[in-house]
Amino acid sequence: MNSNQQKIVIVGATGLIGQQLVLNLIHEGLIPVVLTRNPSKAKMLFDNDVQIQHWDGTDISGLTAIINNSKAVVNLAGETVATRWTKRKKELILKSRIDTTNAIVNAINGCSEPPEVFIQASAIGYYPYNSSDKIDEDGLVGDGFLSNVVMQWEQTAAKAESKSRLVIIRTGIVLSVNGGFLKEILRPIKLFIGGWFGNGKQLLSWIHIDDHVRAIQFLIDNTINKGVYNLVSPQPISYKLFVKKIGKIINRPIWMPIPTFILVLLFGRMSNEVLLSNQNIVPSKLLSSGFKFKYGDIDFTINNLITNPS
Repeated sequence: MNSNQQKIVIVGATGLIGQQLVLNLIHEGLIPVVLTRNPSKAKMLFDNDVQIQHWDGTDISGLTAIINNSKAVVNLAGETVATRWTKRKKELILKSRIDTTNAIVNAINGCSEPPEVFIQASAIGYYPYNSSDKIDEDGLVGDGFLSNVVMQWEQTAAKAESKSRLVIIRTGIVLSVNGGFLKEILRPIKLFIGGWFGNGKQLLSWIHIDDHVRAIQFLIDNTINKGVYNLVSPQPISYKLFVKKIGKIINRPIWMPIPTFILVLLFGRMSNEVLLSNQNIVPSKLLSSGFKFKYGDIDFTINNLITNPS
């Protein structure tokens, strides 16, 4: 195998998942190539083992030259959904995903030697956002804003599947002390004002960040894997129980629920589809493919993240 075939090209590498993925790839002896609009930021995050190249998100010919004959392209780029959804914000959420993915697809289709695999980020927001029923990869699409965005996102990525093995990763709530959901809820809990959203009964479909990036690497390396995979642990947990477990570990009381009407007042529709979402998503295809979760148990996961942060 030549050096190019060890090359993993990552779009969105400066985000929470991307940073951890880059570190893992280096550890495995692979060559991460980070494509970014902000090379100076990337250079601050990564050392000299990482190739950093400027890409503006639109230059198809330049991207084709970079990804040609590579082992994999991983697209993790997308505007955050964890904010109030104004009309402008909703446009950015959709446009950031569709435009970048479309450029990558066109670049792959223009390759003389296309990447062996195209790993495309997606989200469990594809599914209905208020259902306690177990849902695997065969679950139907929901009817919310996020479901519509994710469906279009995946349909765009599918235009490359005749050239590269396509793997779509529908990601749940990624747990990491370095950013994202867990870091945000830890702050108020440490200040003795932590609580749960609404009635707290809504199920969280979560995954430890280490398992998430291990799953990506697993799907890159196992050439029979293609199609949609839910990247969530096998054990969803209620929001109320989740925050109570955190409070117990850091010795803080959990006593103050945040009423639904306040969340709706502050965040509008986003609160219903994100903060109050109730999803019991299971990783059926990942498990049947032979992937072994290191952090399938929520108690072990929380203890690992909070008491032994990396």
